[in-house]
Amino acid sequence: MKKTLLLMVGIVHAIGGKAQTVLKKFNLPTSLAEISGMLSYKNGWLVHGDGGSPAALFAIDSLGKITDTFSVNQSNNDWEELTENKNYYFIGDFGNNNGTRKDLKILMLKKDSMGRTNRAGIIRFSYKDQSDFSSNTFSDFDCEAMAAVGDSLWLFSKSKSTGICRIYAVAAAEGNYVLSHTDTLQVPFWATGAAVQNNQLLLLGYGPNWDLSLLPWVYTARIVNGRIDHKTGRSYLLNIPGSKQCEGVCFGTGGRMFLSSEFYRGDSAALFELQLPTGSIKKKQKQEAVFHPNPVITETVYRGDDGPAEYSLHSLNGAELQRGMLAKNQKLDMRSYQAGVYAIKLQSASGVQFRLLVKQ
Repeated sequence: MKKTLLLMVGIVHAIGGKAQTVLKKFNLPTSLAEISGMLSYKNGWLVHGDGGSPAALFAIDSLGKITDTFSVNQSNNDWEELTENKNYYFIGDFGNNNGTRKDLKILMLKKDSMGRTNRAGIIRFSYKDQSDFSSNTFSDFDCEAMAAVGDSLWLFSKSKSTGICRIYAVAAAEGNYVLSHTDTLQVPFWATGAAVQNNQLLLLGYGPNWDLSLLPWVYTARIVNGRIDHKTGRSYLLNIPGSKQCEGVCFGTGGRMFLSSEFYRGDSAALFELQLPTGSIKKKQKQEAVFHPNPVITETVYRGDDGPAEYSLHSLNGAELQRGMLAKNQKLDMRSYQAGVYAIKLQSASGVQFRLLVKQ
């Protein structure tokens, strides 16, 4: 489902090794413009689109051409992810942009009985920590990333409000489940795709630039004793030209990875082959500039841990509304502004950051 980019919260910092450069690019047909999940399959990939796309999986070859179609007997409410274990393909029908869905589910397709039309088993679930189902573009209960680990499926929240990715685990078996998160990650992007192979995690996502273009990122870490080893975790900004809404990721061979991007800003949907990132941390992670509360009713407090910041507040058409200095725990008065979304640019000891503030 298409996202409203004007409502993104940006986190601008690099914390990994050298950016990865595209080795190959495969353009996709217009019928796959909304590609959101992918797996390696035979000599190509198995993919699907998100909400509004056909309820089907598509096999595509190494040139990005559709070679087969597998229909599914469940509607595509908002399919966001595709993963697999030895016996099943799993489709994540859990896209939840506004946090209102109460019909979250994962579809299960038996590999040994795949045909032109397929009947899916269903894993139904809810989040134990969600009590508010009112529409909220900044809901922390949107999910677009999932990976099979052992006999479980791991779900990674997009967490548009807090910026903290929560990890939920659910049994890879039909049933009804209430999920509690088992771990968290703080990454500089919104998670949109995941893959696990040989106890290595790849977590894909994107973060907005100041001009609202999208910057693709990937996080890598080892999985030890069924949990993410945070000491091995690294985030890498990917060197892919243009603005890319990257949503699917899978491992390739020979130390490679593949990722997919949707049609966005005139760029066609495509697959990209890159080298798996390696490297040590190059620089310390910047202290995040946090405003609380956000959304704002009358005023919000600047919680910057790296000293005072010079700021400028802008409307989303780029007009500057005010500027000045903010010290830690200083209040920013927004009573004179109409309800809407505003961008704030901050220059501090950590460098430049951009945040979005919602005025209610």
